[in-house]
Amino acid sequence: MNITLKDKVKVSQFSSIMKNLKNFSSDIEIIIDKNRLYAQGMDSSHICLYELVLHNDWFCEYNVDKSCVLGLNCEMLSKVLNCLSNEQIITMIYNEKKDNLRMILKPIDGESGIVKEFKIPLMDIDAELLEIPEAEFSADIEMISSQFGELVNQLSIFGSEFEIKCRDNIIITGNS
Repeated sequence: MNITLKDKVKVSQFSSIMKNLKNFSSDIEIIIDKNRLYAQGMDSSHICLYELVLHNDWFCEYNVDKSCVLGLNCEMLSKVLNCLSNEQIITMIYNEKKDNLRMILKPIDGESGIVKEFKIPLMDIDAELLEIPEAEFSADIEMISSQFGELVNQLSIFGSEFEIKCRDNIIITGNS
């Protein structure tokens, strides 16, 4: 397996997602097959379930001959990605005969800089994939996340709980 990200925006997005996984799970299983990179996990209190799907065409290079499951420590992955500099690309290499994932952070073609190579140890994680059922919701709300965050912060001044009512309009009220 050899996967490379060269696009600056996608490198930043991938790094941000992977670095923040440690806030939900201590360990993660990443399933890589010919079509996609997939991860699913749940926080320690079993409240938050997340799924990550990155299709093969999202990456600049995606060479996967055989499906593999990589068990990684999220804290270690975060530490490696904290070493990522601007103007660097990410390459991940896995050889089934080895018990690690090689992650290479190197300058974009034509740029000078330091090549950083890490060997992240793999873990055997006994986790079952959960089936997320399709659901119909009576309301779909689309909102800029910074505006929603600002509303939540303002409502938190009045209490730790708020209620959202969806009718002809959306009403958010704080209870306190």
